[in-house]
Order: sequence, then C-alpha cells, then structure tokens
Amino acid sequence: MSPSMFSGGIGGGNAQLNVFSSMVLPYNQTSVFGANNTAKKDGENPQQCTVHPTGLPYAFDVTFPDRRLPVCQRCKKNFRSRDLCRTRDGHRALPWATTYLVVTLTDEVLSQNEDGTLSYRQDIPIIAETQNIPDLCKGPAGGFMESEPICKVCKDKNYTRDYCRNVSGHTTPPHQAVYIKIVPKTEANTLPPRKKKRKIEDGVDGKVKNDGGDNNVKDDSDDLTDIHPSKTFLVVFSATKMIVKVCICILYLLC
Repeated sequence: MSPSMFSGGIGGGNAQLNVFSSMVLPYNQTSVFGANNTAKKDGENPQQCTVHPTGLPYAFDVTFPDRRLPVCQRCKKNFRSRDLCRTRDGHRALPWATTYLVVTLTDEVLSQNEDGTLSYRQDIPIIAETQNIPDLCKGPAGGFMESEPICKVCKDKNYTRDYCRNVSGHTTPPHQAVYIKIVPKTEANTLPPRKKKRKIEDGVDGKVKNDGGDNNVKDDSDDLTDIHPSKTFLVVFSATKMIVKVCICILYLLC
C-alpha cells in the first residue's frame, strides 16, 4: 500500500472519510437505485390481473403489490420484463407462474335466501380491494396445503416447508399470497382510467384457456355455489390452471 494514501495529515484523511460517508445511507433509508424502490411514476398502470375463479359468477381485476405478479404467458415467451408487461403495456392476462390469491366475500355482495343459505348478488357491480395480511387464516383442509409453499410466519423464521406443512400441520396460505375482499363498486373505490396499452390483449376474461394439457386441473376445486361460512377461499392459478379451495376461517383483530 502506498504511503501517499496516508499523507496529508489528519485533514486529508478526514476528507477521504467524508467523501465515503456521503455515499452511505442511514439504516432506515433505501437507495434510489435499490430493488426495493417501488415508487410509481405518474400515469403508470397498476400491476393488475383479471381473475375468474371456477364457480364464481363474475370476474374481477386484482391490483397486486409491486414485484408480486408474474408476467403473462405471451410476455414470458418473448422474454419481456414485468415492467414492460404489467406496468407499461398494462397486460391483465393470467400469469405464467403459479400465483396465490385469498378472496373474502363481504356481506354487501351476498344475499340471504329464505332457507338461510347465501347466494351471490348479481345486480350490483363489484370490485376487488387489497387487504392486509390477516391475524389468522386457516386455509383448505384435507392435506391440500402439504405441497404448497410455507406460510409467512415460518418464512420469517427460516423454517423448512416440511416443518411448516407436515410437522406443524400449518394450513395458512403461502407467504406470497395476496389477500383481497370483494365489495360493491362505487365512485370512491374506482381506479382512474388505465393508460393506453401498447400491446393489445385479446380475450382477457380471467379464465384458463383449455389447450388440452395436463395442467388444466379443475377437479380438485371446491364448489363455490355453496358459500362457506368463512366466505373466504384460496385461488391457486396461472395461465394453465385454476384451483379454488375454501378456507376454514379468516380473522382480522380490531386495533
């Protein structure tokens, strides 16, 4: 190491230190060049996907948090990034990779029949609103969750999937699941018009296109015409599959 690096006295050393310190951010800030910078520019499209769960009488658009919605199947084949697919072009087609969605039906979109059972109201427009992670959510029973990714609690503790799903028997939806609720559509919760797409999409209805493949699994889905008391279900979907399973319960504690 050259002695000239330490020459110039204390003042020279402090000058170099100050230059280096100016490049270091406080612990509670994120660099504008970092991957965690997800601020949206004005006029950008939200990352949305149209989903029509098997058995539900209508489809809905889901707004996903940044970097949570994979690209559509066409953009995956063309090696396009998520920003080009979802943000710039505003594609709403089903993603190429498996995605998890937990849907809760609010009382406003349901009606009670004379025999006490619930049915879907189809006389009002609906919209999907994103929810926070619940304090408790017991997912599908019967061993369906054994092969799914681990829950968020076990993910944060760096546990394995075997410990989460088999040893502990957790049925909580996977850590990457997005939670939404279906509510009546009003002017207050309606999103502004989307930016014009550069690549036109055809036939985006939220349904899986049956191409005769083995991944078009629908036999494992629960019947959504019989509304469960929890009014909540898990949707495991992609461009090639759509599986719907009823959740046992979901709970949000009041603060």
